[in-house]
Amino acid sequence: MRLIVAVTGLLAALVLVALLTVGCGSSGGAAEKTTSSSAAGLSESAQLIQYLGRIEPRERQLDKLRKNVLAAVGHVRVQTPDASWSQAAVRLQKATAGLDKLSVAILHVQPPRALKRAHEDLAESVAVLESYVYDVKNALDARIPTLLASAATADSTRMAVLRGTWEAAVADDARRLGVTLPSWLGGPALSA
Repeated sequence: MRLIVAVTGLLAALVLVALLTVGCGSSGGAAEKTTSSSAAGLSESAQLIQYLGRIEPRERQLDKLRKNVLAAVGHVRVQTPDASWSQAAVRLQKATAGLDKLSVAILHVQPPRALKRAHEDLAESVAVLESYVYDVKNALDARIPTLLASAATADSTRMAVLRGTWEAAVADDARRLGVTLPSWLGGPALSA
């Protein structure tokens, strides 16, 4: 009975992890390396605005991948391994591949100098999420309830801290420079 309760926590744990790592949006898109020469001559505020414009599509991709993860595990019947486990594992394999590419794509965006370390934290948070989802996928593939319970309840604090560090650094830099954060990062929503 304890095993069923632990495995039932899979959905709740994955929802929590997905929400903690996403914050307000998602990311994705083709990697486009921004050279420091393209930022030359731009004010610090213009560099921040340019950076956020390059991160936004990756944030949308992260949101899409998060929704794919939730959809994949949403139909898993956790009481006993069945076909839903295999189906979820296949869908999670696609999500892990997407998360892996996304963390690399984020690293290809050149951040403003003041956000370099925080930007690396953002990319690492996606890589940590990818590792977490990969472990859940492997447990589903193995069809071992105890392995699934262990993977699903793994500590997600590191992902949240890394993402939170990036968000705080961006907010601090925006405040310092007088830049309004975009709505996907907690800024004001624009009226239509």
